[in-house]
Amino acid sequence: MTQNKNYIRKLIVLILSLGVYGFMGIKTEITGDWLERFNDVETFNAYASEHKVKLSDVIIKNKTTTGVILTGATFSNTEWEKVDFSNSHITDSVFEDSDFTEVDFDHATMTNVTFKNSKFVGTDFDKSRLVNVKFINSDFLSSDFFKIIQSKIEFQDTNFERVTFDKAQATFSFSGAKFINTDFTSLNVPSSLSFTKSEMDVDFSRSKIDKLEITDSISRRAGGSDLRIKELTMKDNKGDRINFGDSTIDRITVENADMTDQIIGIVRSSVKDLFIVNSIGGVAAIKATIGKIKILNSPSIMIDVDEATADSIYISNSTIKEGFFEKFKAKKLEFENVTLDGEMNFKNAQVDQFIDKNTTQTPKAVIDLTGSNIKF
Repeated sequence: MTQNKNYIRKLIVLILSLGVYGFMGIKTEITGDWLERFNDVETFNAYASEHKVKLSDVIIKNKTTTGVILTGATFSNTEWEKVDFSNSHITDSVFEDSDFTEVDFDHATMTNVTFKNSKFVGTDFDKSRLVNVKFINSDFLSSDFFKIIQSKIEFQDTNFERVTFDKAQATFSFSGAKFINTDFTSLNVPSSLSFTKSEMDVDFSRSKIDKLEITDSISRRAGGSDLRIKELTMKDNKGDRINFGDSTIDRITVENADMTDQIIGIVRSSVKDLFIVNSIGGVAAIKATIGKIKILNSPSIMIDVDEATADSIYISNSTIKEGFFEKFKAKKLEFENVTLDGEMNFKNAQVDQFIDKNTTQTPKAVIDLTGSNIKF
């Protein structure tokens, strides 16, 4: 019996020596010195200026740490609820296995910070500057990156639902991301975005984007209206459509797309160059103003350029399943080794120069040249 009592005493001493924050990964609310530091940001900063902050297995609730300064900090298995981190400066730090609920990072400055295996609910990074910040294997719900500035952020294997990046100015990299009802509206220059292996239900409306790269991703009616994009690159994508209305785009490059609805829609838009190769799906440029369109080696294409104007369209080694050229105007239209395999509406189309090199028609081809100067 005495032996058992001695064992219990030793165990209690061991637990106390480990501290309530680190025993068996069970989270407890902060007490003692840490409670005092979180209650007074000057005390916190004084401690952090002399020590590397390391905190794990704790719960922090209803604290104001406005203006906190952290360098080389590590937080593990932490839970943050209604904590004010606004105007904070966080450098070379890591947050891992942590949950953030209604946390405020407004006007924060973060440099070389990593969040890993974390969840963000109702958390705001509004008007912050995030440089070389990584979010890895994390989830965001109803959170904001509104008006972040001069930022460079990488997201890996991250889920977003009802998240907004409105009016941001940043370089974003997304890999393995899933978006549900996510807004990238009114992005400011210079901003660039890359999406790889992602599922996209996103709105880019009113944004100004230098580069937009979408690779090996699935579109869930992504796109938007009133955009200004310098360079759009799409490769190995699937899904239903990507559509841009009333927009201005300098160059679009599409490779190996397999879209059930539209490879690209540029309705009532201005595009200098559109290049499509090895792709399946539709191209809609209704009432658009186009410089050059090139479609190469594409086995099943629907093209709709009704009421559009173009300098030139060149289609080669491709099959047009449906073609809508009504009231289309172009300086030059050239088909080379093209198969027409469905409805072809050229009503009132006017082309200065039409070049037909080895165009073939299947029995399903129905061509209407009423009012057009095009001759097959």
